[in-house]
Amino acid sequence: MHARTEFIRRVTDADVTAWRYMQVNGQITNEFLLCVSNDGVDGTFITAHINDVYKLSLLNQVRSSALVVANTCIWSRLSHKKLLYSMMHTNRAIKLWFAMQELSIDIN
Repeated sequence: MHARTEFIRRVTDADVTAWRYMQVNGQITNEFLLCVSNDGVDGTFITAHINDVYKLSLLNQVRSSALVVANTCIWSRLSHKKLLYSMMHTNRAIKLWFAMQELSIDIN
């Protein structure tokens, strides 16, 4: 977590809050952690498996952002388009950056 905090600090050139468990639908959950950078950017950066990215993208605090960056693997074809389409139902102006990590299978 320390390395991630330092990375965010360097990228945003801003103060970053300590990591804490996220509140989902009014309940604190130990399923997700979050930190906040005080850089004035209205956005969300998610690093998670695709199913968790879908789950987080349903949250109003994520969908109402101007920008969402999802660093995830592709488990199904066209996941990025499905995710963007879903979020645009709430926020037509949202921008999605999808850092796709291809799934590869080594038969050995």
